[in-house]
Amino acid sequence: MRVWVSLGCALSFLALLVTGIVLYIEPPGKIAFWVDWRFLGLNKHQWDAIHINFGFLFLALGIWHVVLNFKSLKRYLGKTGPLLLTLLLGLIVTVGSVKNWPPFGWVTSFQKDLKQSFRPEVPPPVPHAEQLPLGKVARILGLEPQEAVKILRQRGIEVESPRETFGKIAEKNGLRPVDLYLVLRSSIKS
Repeated sequence: MRVWVSLGCALSFLALLVTGIVLYIEPPGKIAFWVDWRFLGLNKHQWDAIHINFGFLFLALGIWHVVLNFKSLKRYLGKTGPLLLTLLLGLIVTVGSVKNWPPFGWVTSFQKDLKQSFRPEVPPPVPHAEQLPLGKVARILGLEPQEAVKILRQRGIEVESPRETFGKIAEKNGLRPVDLYLVLRSSIKS
């Protein structure tokens, strides 16, 4: 039992480490969804889901690990020096992160700069445009919703109605939301 719990904790930790790095470097959501960003074939939602679920697995196995090793943990808690140093380290990391002190501020600042460096070839007309119905995106472009449906269908893009979300249309047609937007935008007479 202890071997299984320890190996499960190690696996969960490794998965959280990898997914945490991916989530640290991924573009902001509004851009990731707009350009259908992927890493190793997985999109932002999938990386988020893996991270969250391994987090819960790590939590459950961590609790089980504490239960199985409670006697040892009690001995560790009785040693004032290591306990105080561990608590102090936790306090320093927490306060340093909240107050944005170096080096903690550097880590978050670098992530912010990294995320801001992602520039799509064509930015979305509004944040999270992929979640909007086709009709709203059409109106943003100055098109009537039914006209947008017609334009997309003429290009061989399957559309049920102007109420269907931009992202759903793109997904079912194997396109990125930005590709649909470019089709519509290119049809507008200057």
